[in-house]
Amino acid sequence: MRARKVDLTQKDIVFALRSKGCRVLHLHTLGQGVPDLLVCTPEGRTFLLECKSPGGRLTEDQEAWFA
Repeated sequence: MRARKVDLTQKDIVFALRSKGCRVLHLHTLGQGVPDLLVCTPEGRTFLLECKSPGGRLTEDQEAWFA
């Protein structure tokens, strides 16, 4: 199991989500293809978010996780 590095876009994405009232939990340290963020909106909707830098691609673990 290897945790991935943080994509360059993640900090700005987290800032934007939180500025709209979302709660954000970082999951990128889990590795194994788990998406980068768990997001809960002020309305109570919850979703997983994978952050990618421009030109970034899913790893094999990420592709398997999303499948």
